This record gives sequence, structure tokens and C-alpha cells, in this order.
Amino acid sequence: MIETLQTYNSWLRSIATSKGIDNSDTDDVMQDVALHTIKNWKTIKNKSKSKSWLYKVTVNSALTHRRSIGRAKKRIHEVSTFPTKQIDDPLDVLLVKERVNQLQKAIKRLSVEDAEMVNLRYMKDWSFSKLAAH
Repeated sequence: MIETLQTYNSWLRSIATSKGIDNSDTDDVMQDVALHTIKNWKTIKNKSKSKSWLYKVTVNSALTHRRSIGRAKKRIHEVSTFPTKQIDDPLDVLLVKERVNQLQKAIKRLSVEDAEMVNLRYMKDWSFSKLAAH
């Protein structure tokens, strides 16, 4: 299984890139592919078809990653523009902008694991029970 992933690593990376994944995000997609492979390797009945199976897993992981990035960007845009559209008082606008800035700074200070949990909960809409099982 690991040998198969290593054999096709550069090819799988090029597939992820061809689906619109930035080079900086390719590692995340490849990690998803590796996890999916580890979990489901036993279900492949014909190991000679592992290349096509890995292709499908990589495409699906890349598209899922693109969607999650798109949702995150949309939510960040909504958060950053929502208050200025709804609040007429300039002082309230400043206070809301300050809260958004403080929130962004706080998220940057989180550990990698905690930041991932925040991302999964609020950007990917995971339930608390799903997070606990993760």
C-alpha cells in the first residue's frame, strides 16, 4: 500500500494540481488520499486496479478540498462585509470590525490541532459529535 502511494506520488500530485489545487494545498490533499487509502485498502479486490482507484480518490479529495476552501472564503467574506451593510452607526461599524480583527488574531494564535477543530466545526459544518469521534 505505502509502496503504491510512493510509486504514484508525483502522478497523484499532478492530478490534484490539474483540479485547481495550489502547490501549497497539495500536501493536504495527498494527506487525505493517504488516509483514505489506509482506511480502505482492504476493500480493493483487484490490486492491479489500484492506480485507477487512487486516481478517483485523488480527484474526489481535490474537489472536496476546493469546495471547502471556497466555503471558507465565502464565510470570511460574509463575516467581513456583513456588519458594514447592516449597521448604520459608524461607532458600531468600528466595534464590529475590531471584533473581527480580534477573532482573526485569536485564530492565528491557536495550535494547529485547535485551528483544525475550529475549521472543521465552523467552515466545514462538522457536528460536535463528529469532532469528538475524529
